[in-house]
Amino acid sequence: MEIGNKIREARKAANLTQKQLAEKSGIIETTIRKYEIGKQKPKFENIEKIAAALDLSPSELMPNKRWQGLEEHAKAIVEQFQEEERAFLQYIQMLSYAVSVEPPHEVETEVIETSEDEDGNPIEEIYTVKNEVIYNVSKDGITVGFNKRGFQKFKDDISKAVDFHVWNKNKPKEGDADAEKD
Repeated sequence: MEIGNKIREARKAANLTQKQLAEKSGIIETTIRKYEIGKQKPKFENIEKIAAALDLSPSELMPNKRWQGLEEHAKAIVEQFQEEERAFLQYIQMLSYAVSVEPPHEVETEVIETSEDEDGNPIEEIYTVKNEVIYNVSKDGITVGFNKRGFQKFKDDISKAVDFHVWNKNKPKEGDADAEKD
């Protein structure tokens, strides 16, 4: 079944007119009509708006079988990410750091990140974020705030440091009988 037919059926099941659906979704009534008769295909953001207005998930309006189960799969990925994040936060706290998470701010923030390219030259990246969670990590009176991207880099850097120390402990020592010879 095409998406226009699914929208029409869902709208009728919710006892809404095209005008009422337009008002609830914030989409022009003529556009709703075009979707329903198949003259225009909705963008995903409009599918989300229509679904929300009908108290449905976007996947329920999608005509293709490949979308079925997508929402459950996405939820499972989010749950796995949240569990990994909880475990990492516990690890940081175990190292005597205090961690607090601030809810998203309604403010646009300019972020400057500095890193290095493959040749060791500094790279400065500037981007703007809005409505981002801020992770505050504190110890000994010093607090550092990370946006989501910065916090991910922080986690990756710690993981690399742990990997290095494990590798360093396990590499053959100079003079060991098992050490490779050049």
